[in-house]
Amino acid sequence: MAPMHRRVAAMRDSLSPSRDGQQLLSERQAATWLGVCPRTLWGLRTSGKIAVVHLGRAIRYDIDDLRGFVERNKKGGDQC
Repeated sequence: MAPMHRRVAAMRDSLSPSRDGQQLLSERQAATWLGVCPRTLWGLRTSGKIAVVHLGRAIRYDIDDLRGFVERNKKGGDQC
């Protein structure tokens, strides 16, 4: 596994949901979790493809929304 893929996998593993099942990520964390640069994440957010949570001036991403985005954008593969 390439070093970047290991870092992304390690970050995904380290993010466990809180007691209420919610986990909010910063822009940098969300971009890393998705394996994209922050600019790409910004484009997805401004186009409405990924939902965000506004906390004052801070922007956070619900990990469940990120998982949903990944599921909606899966293509190919064997659907047994």
